[in-house]
Amino acid sequence: MPLIKGIDQPVRDFLADLPRAASAGICMVSDPRGIADALTNKRYAYLLLPDSPLGFTLYRVDLETRAIELLAPPPVAAAGAYNTALMAALYDPTGGAASNTPTVYAMVSITAAPWSQWMAYDVRTNIWAILASPALTAAAAFATSVALAHPCGTLGTFAPLNAAIAENFIYCEGNGGAFNAVAGPSNVAQYSKAGGAWAYFKIGRAHV
Repeated sequence: MPLIKGIDQPVRDFLADLPRAASAGICMVSDPRGIADALTNKRYAYLLLPDSPLGFTLYRVDLETRAIELLAPPPVAAAGAYNTALMAALYDPTGGAASNTPTVYAMVSITAAPWSQWMAYDVRTNIWAILASPALTAAAAFATSVALAHPCGTLGTFAPLNAAIAENFIYCEGNGGAFNAVAGPSNVAQYSKAGGAWAYFKIGRAHV
């Protein structure tokens, strides 16, 4: 539609309807680089849609054709049930430290120890893997929020100074001192893709 001279009007392009109604905890992630790769360019987004407290479903959304594709189901909760209202996801273009495989990571609260499930979905093989979960204080961990971040070292001129080190780490934030670190409750945990282990941070210092 043509824009009016002076103040541009927003243009909205509706995609396909979701397979079912959205609910609390829905996550959508995509490759931030927009590289020309059949499975990892900006054409696709990955949608984690909660089913119920028992689980969630992963879809791939084609932003060009508007098609929505059902992908492999995630693993069942290691203990108790999922609390999918408290779920975070992250798209990592390089995935495993040595595999250079695009990966969707998901952190989901669960209702029994270890209180969270940390998982990785391999975009190219359509397979999930359960990873080591962080040490959480109790069921109250992630009481109101959980978030993931990754300083991806593959973003060209925007890469960190030490891209190789930055590429190895994913960070998880939880509210209220969620992580049961050695020196006391922490708010941020750091996951090493190479080592498969977590370290824990307080503001101003770090400890493992």
